[in-house]
Amino acid sequence: EMEHKTKEEGLEEHLKPHPYYPENLYQLEVAAKKKIHPAAWRYYSWTADGGRTYKMTRKIYSKILLKPTILTPVTDISTRVTLFNDPNHTLPCPIMIAPTAFHALATPQGEVATARGAMNAEVAYCWNFRFSSRTMDDIKEAAPTGVKWLHLYLNENPELMEEILRYAEKSKLFTAVIVTCDHPHDRVKDRTVPDMSHYNEEVGSSRQNNKFITNYDVFLQKNPRFT
Repeated sequence: EMEHKTKEEGLEEHLKPHPYYPENLYQLEVAAKKKIHPAAWRYYSWTADGGRTYKMTRKIYSKILLKPTILTPVTDISTRVTLFNDPNHTLPCPIMIAPTAFHALATPQGEVATARGAMNAEVAYCWNFRFSSRTMDDIKEAAPTGVKWLHLYLNENPELMEEILRYAEKSKLFTAVIVTCDHPHDRVKDRTVPDMSHYNEEVGSSRQNNKFITNYDVFLQKNPRFT
């Protein structure tokens, strides 16, 4: 399916594998598909509505070009960026890892590996509170420094949201909060959540009885009044 899409978009050249390492995100995607379990790849590559937004986004990004300049002074050029006029949100480059779920599908370390990689690369990381396969305490222990934002889904219970925010604030790990207001309806649940009964690889302590134990599950275990 991915090969068919890329041919339509004229991306065949970008997909040719490099003998040593991927040269672009398209080749990295091909390499990931070969390495990741098919059930995990199905989840990561799933697109809604026949992939209309997926196709449009790739088409739009492919039109963005870097304009080269010749004989231009480069001694004072910097890719550093400061967000919110706050020195604590200064990054060496304007790159952030978006909030995504179930990283343990790709590696037993799950979001711990992502957080540690972001810290070492000095890029920002927005951590998914609801669907992380590792806990907030795990993230704090593995990557105590670096710019991190908390990602939340709105919940109809305001007391639950307040408790989560207090919990996150107490950790002193996050400097901003990103909120998703349009969580998918349950009618798409069976098509988006991976079927763990067909996923037999070991994914560490994040899996119990073929079911992911998310950070949110752990939080509810510690706060049973919200169950």
